Amino acid sequence: MAQTSVDEAVAEAAAAQGLALSCVAAALRDAAQKREHAAASGGSGRDRAMAAARTRSAQEVSVLETGARDLALSLTDEARGVADYVDLGRLESPGERWGVHHRVGAPFVLPLIGRGNVVLDVGREAQLGLAGELVCQALERTAAGQLGVTCFDPLMSSLMAPFARLREVSEGVVRTIMDPSELSEHLERLSQEVLRVNDLLGGRSSLLEARRNESRSFGEFSLLVLVDAPEGLSEDLFERLVRLAAVGPRVGVSQLWLPSTASTTPDWWDTGRLTAVSQVLKEERGRVTWPSHAAYAVVPRFPGPEGLEARSSAVGEALRTSSSEALGFLEIQPTEQLWQDKSASGLTFALGISGGRTVEITLGDSRDQRHNVLITGAAGNGKSNLLKVMIFSLCQRYSPDELELVMLDFKDGATLYPLSPRAGAPDYLPHARVLGLESDQEFGAAVLRWVQQEVSRRMRLIRPYGQDISQYREQVPNARLPRMVVVIDEFQGLLAETEDDTGRLAATALEQIAKQGRAAGVHLVLASQTISGITTLLAKEDGIYAQFPIRLALKNSESESQAGLARGNVAAARLPGRGTAVVNRDYGAMTANRRVTVAHLPQGVAEELQRTWWEQEHGEPPVVVDSTEPARIGHLVEALQLLRTRVARDQAAPTALLGRPLSVSSSPVGLAMSSTPGRHLAILGAGEEEGSDHSWFYAEPAAANSAVGILQCAAVSLALQDPLGTAQFVSLDLLDSALAERNNQDEWAGLMERLGFTLHRPAATEVADFLVYLASELDDRPPGQRTYLLGFNLDRAPQLDAADAFGNTPLDALREILRTGPVRGVHLLGWWANPATYAAHLGFGSSGYVDAHAMLRLDQSAVQDILGPFVRWSVRSNRALVADRTQSDPTIVVPFAPVSAADRRALLSAEWGE
Repeated sequence: MAQTSVDEAVAEAAAAQGLALSCVAAALRDAAQKREHAAASGGSGRDRAMAAARTRSAQEVSVLETGARDLALSLTDEARGVADYVDLGRLESPGERWGVHHRVGAPFVLPLIGRGNVVLDVGREAQLGLAGELVCQALERTAAGQLGVTCFDPLMSSLMAPFARLREVSEGVVRTIMDPSELSEHLERLSQEVLRVNDLLGGRSSLLEARRNESRSFGEFSLLVLVDAPEGLSEDLFERLVRLAAVGPRVGVSQLWLPSTASTTPDWWDTGRLTAVSQVLKEERGRVTWPSHAAYAVVPRFPGPEGLEARSSAVGEALRTSSSEALGFLEIQPTEQLWQDKSASGLTFALGISGGRTVEITLGDSRDQRHNVLITGAAGNGKSNLLKVMIFSLCQRYSPDELELVMLDFKDGATLYPLSPRAGAPDYLPHARVLGLESDQEFGAAVLRWVQQEVSRRMRLIRPYGQDISQYREQVPNARLPRMVVVIDEFQGLLAETEDDTGRLAATALEQIAKQGRAAGVHLVLASQTISGITTLLAKEDGIYAQFPIRLALKNSESESQAGLARGNVAAARLPGRGTAVVNRDYGAMTANRRVTVAHLPQGVAEELQRTWWEQEHGEPPVVVDSTEPARIGHLVEALQLLRTRVARDQAAPTALLGRPLSVSSSPVGLAMSSTPGRHLAILGAGEEEGSDHSWFYAEPAAANSAVGILQCAAVSLALQDPLGTAQFVSLDLLDSALAERNNQDEWAGLMERLGFTLHRPAATEVADFLVYLASELDDRPPGQRTYLLGFNLDRAPQLDAADAFGNTPLDALREILRTGPVRGVHLLGWWANPATYAAHLGFGSSGYVDAHAMLRLDQSAVQDILGPFVRWSVRSNRALVADRTQSDPTIVVPFAPVSAADRRALLSAEWGE
């Protein structure tokens, strides 16, 4: 049969199937008439006529059977991706009585998904067998993830047992409910889905027609199975089910009824109302029949539980590997014109398609008041791609003068890394202002504080002209005040509970930004795989979630779906899989759900777009912080040049740089080495983790001892702030050879010499004598002379307690240097791995001699012994707690790594002036 279109073919095949079955019956009647005529002829002529009649009848029936079989195959063709017809066995009628020597019939093809409902008014064994095959074929023949099966089974039959493993793949594909209240909630969701799909259909007759006419999947399907009805039903539920049965199939909602075989039923139970809107199978005298073709008996296919389990496993594997149809990013973006949109009245981005139309979302519209976005989705379902689509859609439409991005990733930084400037790839995302590649809680909290300050700054600009950014932009059209979008991926990492309440404070900051930022044009986008356990957010009903009307949910569990959308809204659990999302613009209300196919943005396309934007316009690169990356002295040439100028002009004392702050500011953290008492630095704790691999994610491997790195870079920074080259540097080097080699100690000494400062490096056995000598010379030092003692691993200094003939020890000399050294230009920067040794070296009453401490791998009790009982600190990699008693609060910093070859090249190639 020639097929001009899939739609026409299905309609024609369905009609032809019924016609073929009728023709088979007609052929049987014709055979009977011919047999009777032959019998009336008598004698041998009668026998010949009967034989001829049998032959002709058999030929006609055979042709019609073949046609019916072929038509059945076309009706159950899986290529359409919907099980609108299922093949449940055969329809047969005995042929002997009509002169045909075999049973005649055709495949038993029943309309189902998107076409009708089915009532199995048969015995229990036939019910379970037919229903199992029907459900299995519905799942097999419908595209992976496009059909959800819900079974209401109040008496806990074994009907859905063969499909139990599917729940491990997806909660929404097959589920069983037993409580009437759950059925009522499910009917409410289905009713809302009927309304939603009706709106999408427009003038199209059905969801099936829409899917065939659209180039991409349109809508989704549901099958509701009701076992042992009316058991567990009320009259109200029955009425709702009947109404749904009448209108549901055209919009993708079909029902399968297995009525109870009990003899007593409620007064309101009316099987006739069901059969009026359904296909019905009955059982009479042990034979299953289809009243629509009563001449035939149904010979059903009963695969048994084992067969169904095997087939459901195959369905599960298809679900596991399925993804939505690929929708290219450029298909939904206005790429013909770059940066044509203005953000004064809001920001709009395109996400994907739904019902054949592009889905766009607007932030900041003053009428709709939708300012912030919450994104949820289990791992592997496309959250990173969704974020990229959103970000790149915004960047394609708005220039950096209209849009700024602040982005934090609390996972692995893979999403944001390509947006930052990299070696050999300077084309960073020009809209980005801050990029936290692998953020931690402290840096995230610092960024939020900076955003709060930015909101306050903007509001000071806005207030003389109105209440919000749109009014300001209207009255001051030439001002540059772009809207800002703050994107935080895996934001639960920011809100984790900590002993110092950082999570609570971060939650408070988020809430304030969400409430106050809207007027200033600052919008939040929070994304996470799981939010149900974030107690800092869920504590208040009117808290931060009330500020997020726009909710985008990728596939997730039912509990997470309700946490991310709204209580009772499990739509995200019903999604087919990767590449689809629920878009909800009304705080997760079920009536506002819209299923969307999210566009796919390949990395190659993203890189090409980003390069185009960067070439079009780029200013200052973004502040980039990777919490796993150690600070690098070679990255701070400009800061060192500024410090050098200030010292040369007598505007400041030299500053020993210690590391990078956990803040948006790029200014390094340092210790001013003024001539006031106490200006020394003690580094305490292990410089590296025991057994660490000493390699970082760089083209050039780097050592990982933070204590050595701090001392080396402090010395380099102090050297570069001495334009006259008169400072003296003494390295009290007590590192073992392996540790020194691993941390580039000789290379650092070579760099100091290239900078004009030859290190004095006493041997380990000479350290005690050198301290005695230096202490004895303090009173005779010329004014302005500076000496910096760099103590590497001072725990290992030998013979410091050895007394001379007068009872004086090198420790006494060390304490004298600490007490009076700064006034005479001598400063100690030393590392003690063991705080107990440090305390012993200082001695009783000498704690005030050292102003500054850098704590590395020390537990909180040890830190509190030195800094006081109110300091909170937990040990972590690549972090130091810097406390200067002349400052108010301790600061967490990313400490410097030991000087590398790249650092040497950057420093030696820079211009340092006179």
